[in-house]
Amino acid sequence: MITLRFTGNKLLAFGVQIPATCIVRRVQDGTRGVGEVLRELNGHVSTEDGTPYMPDRFPAGAWEITGVISKGRDTYYWPVYLRTNAHQTLEYWDVNRKGEYTKPNGKTFEGYGYGLHYARYKDKRTKKLVHSNTTLGCINILDPERASWLGKMIEEEIGARERVYLHVPPHDQWEA
Repeated sequence: MITLRFTGNKLLAFGVQIPATCIVRRVQDGTRGVGEVLRELNGHVSTEDGTPYMPDRFPAGAWEITGVISKGRDTYYWPVYLRTNAHQTLEYWDVNRKGEYTKPNGKTFEGYGYGLHYARYKDKRTKKLVHSNTTLGCINILDPERASWLGKMIEEEIGARERVYLHVPPHDQWEA
């Protein structure tokens, strides 16, 4: 069994420290605009269909890394997405007639799809994929070469029938 550790600002993996974060934009802390509504459908982020919800950081716990998925240069998750079995309960939110967040409505769902990757988004001005400082809850490996290296290391371990886990401490114990 192999265990990687996330500290809040790095991953400790295979004897190496890899710069990584998990910064999530949220209305509650003023980093997500009320009109930047996310939707959930079947436990995953949906671009148009689904119910409004607020994202949250990677859940605390010991989660298995269940897959290494290579991604093309033209994808948000290039060069690799490290899939986990992490999940957590998230809140649905009400939106007003303008389609803006108003408040949590007391209903919840189980959110899935948490992984580790180099985060990118499409720049509105240039239409090109550029590095993002934030994610919707995934752990953001800050260097694509390190992400690729980590993916290869994990793939070798999984191929050798080793189980690979990620330990994530409670959010109040994360290093800044």
